[in-house]
Amino acid sequence: MFSDLNKYFIENILVTYQDYVKIRNSHKIGKSNDLKTALNVATVLYHLHEHLPEEQRKDYLEYLALCPDYELLRDVVNLSKHKIITRYTPQISNLDNIYELVINTLYKDKRGEYWDTNKSVYMTLDDRSERDLFDVITNVLNMWISEFEQLGIIKHIKPYSISNNIIPKRSRSSNRLDIVMLQGLPFKHRTKVQKFNYVKGLIEPIDLTNGRAEFRIFKPNYTVKLELKNDKTCDKKVYQINIDAEQLNKLKKLRTSEKKVLYLIQLAKEQGIISDLPTKD
Repeated sequence: MFSDLNKYFIENILVTYQDYVKIRNSHKIGKSNDLKTALNVATVLYHLHEHLPEEQRKDYLEYLALCPDYELLRDVVNLSKHKIITRYTPQISNLDNIYELVINTLYKDKRGEYWDTNKSVYMTLDDRSERDLFDVITNVLNMWISEFEQLGIIKHIKPYSISNNIIPKRSRSSNRLDIVMLQGLPFKHRTKVQKFNYVKGLIEPIDLTNGRAEFRIFKPNYTVKLELKNDKTCDKKVYQINIDAEQLNKLKKLRTSEKKVLYLIQLAKEQGIISDLPTKD
């Protein structure tokens, strides 16, 4: 029995949670992927007690005493099914108040100021306070890890960390987030702007009163690797070429590998990536 529960916990709880972490940490948002995955994790976590043998199962209030966020998770799961809660007094009563949020944080280093952009699924509770659903999910998961270890179902699984105080380093992709939109469907974009206070050692909101926000949209770019070999020296070089959707479509229509290589060489020369190779017609 416990071997089946161990398998269920690993495959349906831990793997599902880890899949959500990967999506949350990715630099892509759109099509409600973050929201759908977070709600899926919340659902399997809340109903996990139903898979325990009755003699090993605690009642709702006992789990609530172990992890107060179990109550908020119940509301989230009920909203994912019913959209609005009217049967009792929940902490959050409308599914529309669970949303994907882009978070832009301003840091600084020796080179000056830089932005770090990430995202998560947030909730505005009925008392107007705000919670990150990831925090709630992780707190409940850690409760189950402790419970299952005490029952001998799992062993040596460390609790998951919600966050850390490590300041992210500047990188080329730290301030970039690709947004995917579907033509014909409404698109909602929520964002929060904040900064790290190096004196207090904490993050504070940025006052945007009388400020102006700018939003830029670019054509989606793709990266193609081109490997070229020198027949005399047998040396190989690999070039990364950025192409847009139109160029990618043209590349796919070329029938032979030779034509595709020549086309990529042409693009590479136009981008200044290579300059010592001839371009054939």
